[in-house]
Amino acid sequence: MSTIVYIYAFCLHAHMLNRYPRREEPTPEKALVTRTPARLVSRNASQIDFPASPAQIANLAEQQLSAARSKAYELWTKTYIEEAIEFLRENFSSVTAVEATVLFIEAFGLQYSTLQWAHPFDTPPIASLSLNSRQVHVPDARILLTSEFWAPATLWSLTSLFIPLLVSYFFNLTLRSNTRHRSSKGMYAADPLTFNVVKALMTYIVYPTTITPVQGSIAKVVYPKWGPFGAETVSAVRDNIPGGYPGVMIGAGIGILASIYDAALKK
Repeated sequence: MSTIVYIYAFCLHAHMLNRYPRREEPTPEKALVTRTPARLVSRNASQIDFPASPAQIANLAEQQLSAARSKAYELWTKTYIEEAIEFLRENFSSVTAVEATVLFIEAFGLQYSTLQWAHPFDTPPIASLSLNSRQVHVPDARILLTSEFWAPATLWSLTSLFIPLLVSYFFNLTLRSNTRHRSSKGMYAADPLTFNVVKALMTYIVYPTTITPVQGSIAKVVYPKWGPFGAETVSAVRDNIPGGYPGVMIGAGIGILASIYDAALKK
């Protein structure tokens, strides 16, 4: 009897499910699918903050430019380039720096011309970069053991550096100009004006040229020797300094003008 009742209840339940199906509750995924694409686009577009006017666009661009400018200035400050430029400017703005620059140019030009250059090897060609083989030249250190290098270097050092420096140390007019003030302002260990005057005189005495006529219109230039230095050494210095004899005189003239200008500013 109980089995018949159980079967009858199961059939009644199945009949009710077929007649009144269970309604499923909508999920967020199904609700999103049932919406139209136009409503989704309109809602997403309404959430984007577009500028309302050209003035706002200009303000936004100005803000971005200001941020980029501040970032670039921060990077520039971290490189310390301004400090290096100011340091070089402060140290180069003196008579000593002007004279040191002139002497460096003369010494570099003389040594570059008197040094012999060797050719030890060639660079390998690189076909992928379209680079051909190049000759590599380096200074020949063996010339440092010969008089061909040291004789011109010693002669130039005496006439352009040591003798003018010695004379300007004892004949220092900057010491006398500050005896009343008792201060070191405008004083130099060696008078720059005297240094350049003596340098010009030594150049005029040591490196003159004598033109001797030979066979009518043909002239021969003769370089006289000076002290223990022969004519070849004198001609090597005169011909290999940048600008030659006029170049040395121009360098001395620049030093004289810088010395006079510096003394006038310190009065």
